[in-house]
Amino acid sequence: MRVPVRIVNFASDAARVGSSLESVYAGAKAGVIGFTKTIARETVKKGVTCNVVCPGPTDTTLIREMGEQGEL
Repeated sequence: MRVPVRIVNFASDAARVGSSLESVYAGAKAGVIGFTKTIARETVKKGVTCNVVCPGPTDTTLIREMGEQGEL
């Protein structure tokens, strides 16, 4: 019996909704999403599961400081 294969990539919510002053970052993360979808289609018949996780902002000191400075 084969061992199940799982691929999990991490992107960002910025790739899905866009974000001011982060065009390069959002574009790179959108590439991760597209790559993951393509790999999923190419490997599904071999029993490989591919997922991408897109977390949003996380409550950190840096994020809070950026919000105070109007950068978010």
